[in-house]
Amino acid sequence: MKASELCSWFADNLAWNDSLYPAMDFSSSPQYTSLGFGRNRTVLLSNQSRATILRDDPREEQITNLYIANCCDSTIYIGTPVVNVTIMGCVDCEIVIMAAMGMVTVSLSERVVLRAAAAHIRLENCIETSAYVYTTRAVLLTGDTRGVVLAPFNVVWPDHETLLKTRSSLHTDSSHATLWSQPICSCLSDSPYTLLNPEKFRLVHFPNFSAKPTVSLAVCLPQVYTDALRERLNQMHNLKREILSISDEGNMNKINAIISGHFREWVSTTNKAKVISDIIKQKT
Repeated sequence: MKASELCSWFADNLAWNDSLYPAMDFSSSPQYTSLGFGRNRTVLLSNQSRATILRDDPREEQITNLYIANCCDSTIYIGTPVVNVTIMGCVDCEIVIMAAMGMVTVSLSERVVLRAAAAHIRLENCIETSAYVYTTRAVLLTGDTRGVVLAPFNVVWPDHETLLKTRSSLHTDSSHATLWSQPICSCLSDSPYTLLNPEKFRLVHFPNFSAKPTVSLAVCLPQVYTDALRERLNQMHNLKREILSISDEGNMNKINAIISGHFREWVSTTNKAKVISDIIKQKT
């Protein structure tokens, strides 16, 4: 091997420890920092409060280590390929990881909603966390973890299937559809988790600004969740047909007012208005 080729290999594959594993200051101002060089890239998101972060380019260079630390009441979408994700000290956050080839670890966090497709998932010292996951290995629950709700991955995105096939080693066939429901537990609590009732299963959308039509889930669901979702969709289509069949203009106006009122209430109570506003600002 030529010396020039060897030097190039070292430059692409090696990095200093303080670049891959940066020290985190929880008392500082919000950070969004990219470290490392070559093929070793570390992204640090810390101290975010009521923020919305969106990375939605599946062609972006792979992130080796992604740290999300000390965030509160924030929504974070990661549509770029990553290897390892560490979520630490977060409260009341929703975090979406579309493709992680290594491990996603959530530790010392409360009331976090994790939606992740990853090779490994580990929850350590987490309280009241909801994990909607697709994984090729059993979920690990360790430490003082309790009040966890496990459910299958539920994020729809037109670019997800391409991301999984071309940029990750994750399989999307039915052989891994139920692994999320068979965790390995080493916890202080006797019953640290429950499984989501299929009737409560809902799909959510990754922000999409392309002209591609919305598609179905890129990963396989367990049959019981597929049936429950299909039944709910049928109910919605039947309700839509009933509403469209109303010919009286006065009754139609009343129905529109009721629907609009419920929608405004939902947007207000779930903080979706701010999330939508933040995403639009990032894309314009």
